[in-house]
Amino acid sequence: MGNACAIMIGNRIGAGEPARAKAYARRFLIIGPIGAIIVGLILIASIDVILLPYQVSALTRTYAYNICRSWP
Repeated sequence: MGNACAIMIGNRIGAGEPARAKAYARRFLIIGPIGAIIVGLILIASIDVILLPYQVSALTRTYAYNICRSWP
């Protein structure tokens, strides 16, 4: 997402459209965190499905749950 943001904003700056570049930057500042929260919630909700194809011990599964559900 960072690369896409840099390319799109850079193209607008190169085209001499600084106002549109600022508008793109504002959108990315909103879309980025919202998208990260949504993906994080999906990951937390689907940890069982993600671990399903792997033959892991109960301890490993517990570690995976704790890592996915811990807050920094």
